[in-house]
Amino acid sequence: ASIFAMKNEERQRIAIAAPAVFGFVTLPKVVATIRSKTDSSVRSISGNYHQVGEHILSGRADLGISRLPLDP
Repeated sequence: ASIFAMKNEERQRIAIAAPAVFGFVTLPKVVATIRSKTDSSVRSISGNYHQVGEHILSGRADLGISRLPLDP
């Protein structure tokens, strides 16, 4: 789902994929923002940069935090 679609559609659960390094500062801020603006629960999925891309492409995650480019 795109950011626009997610913004206009209330989802019960949002899955966010991110490398562990983002779990300390960035991810908690993202989760807090989502929770303050929606009634959705948030699930985080950890992985390396390549795995984050795979989680998005497979549909296991709705959002991903990574670096560009995703290709090796």
